[in-house]
Amino acid sequence: ITSCLIKYSFEKTQSPEIIYFIGFLFGCLLETTRLLIPILNLWTSYSIATIFIGKAVFTGRLTVVFSLLFASIFPRDAQNQEPERNLLFIFIFSLIFAVFIPIDSGTIRSSVMPQIGFNTLFVCIFSFIFVLSCVSLFFTERKKLLIPYMMLILGYIFLVFSSNLILLILGIVYVFLNIKIVDWNSIYDIDQNEFVLEVIDYDIKD
Repeated sequence: ITSCLIKYSFEKTQSPEIIYFIGFLFGCLLETTRLLIPILNLWTSYSIATIFIGKAVFTGRLTVVFSLLFASIFPRDAQNQEPERNLLFIFIFSLIFAVFIPIDSGTIRSSVMPQIGFNTLFVCIFSFIFVLSCVSLFFTERKKLLIPYMMLILGYIFLVFSSNLILLILGIVYVFLNIKIVDWNSIYDIDQNEFVLEVIDYDIKD
């Protein structure tokens, strides 16, 4: 399903942000592991499986947060920054960090998620990173992406805290609708044209 969504949303997109949005969608995909808790009836007992699910979900959330941050900070230097390597670093860092995070498998939240240690602290950190991503877009001459980007983050928040069908549907709609309406190519066409004109002007002077 994720592969089809990526193809549908980015089939005509050549900008390097697609790499980071693949990381974003992969993090969203890991959220679905929460469904294993009711399926396997892990509500009322301490279980290694619940701990594994909690760590998998937390890995996905870290991947989402840093993928959106990198997408907002590194677009113009993507060729020098090597987005594939950055995404691999994000995933490895998220996985290692999630291994050491404490999980209370005996406490299941209404969003079908086991209780994570230092939850309030991480919510504050994630919120700060989301705000930093939006500020980065504002100051990198891509203000027209700010509203869809904020709606994308809002949709992801709905997915994370969804405890009913309405929030789940809203989250899915917000996420994939706003991914689709962002036209990255139009932004890079402008940048590429400016670059070409600068090269031509430089050659004429030589």
